[in-house]
Amino acid sequence: QYVDNQLDKGEEHWLFTKNEYTDISLLKKQTLYIPDYELVKFNKFSGDESKRLSEDDLLKKYPYKYKVLPIEELTELILTSNDPIYYLSYVRSSTDKYITVFEGQSGEAVYYNYAPVSYNLDSDDFKTLLKAIDKPNK
Repeated sequence: QYVDNQLDKGEEHWLFTKNEYTDISLLKKQTLYIPDYELVKFNKFSGDESKRLSEDDLLKKYPYKYKVLPIEELTELILTSNDPIYYLSYVRSSTDKYITVFEGQSGEAVYYNYAPVSYNLDSDDFKTLLKAIDKPNK
């Protein structure tokens, strides 16, 4: 959906952008949904993905509402809700990670951050997101 929107608008998205976002202060009152598969821990030496990251450790300093749920539930919520649904997307590409918050109905990316030489979600990712929430309109 995001790619289709970008193509329709004729806009480009630079892959290595750090800290790009719209006014996401609304996440102070909205729930941030996190698909449970985002908590898979990648071992950079063995490639093992059998362990999970600790939800409590990741989000211990994130003071706003969030919910970790299976992708099937998130998809159903996006398709049936009359309210905006904001969800986190994390993509690992070789030695880099890309963290995006999308609004589900529109497919718009409201937050985007590139982190080089990093393999898993960590509490610093949520600290960076928190700064964006608390300092909107960059």
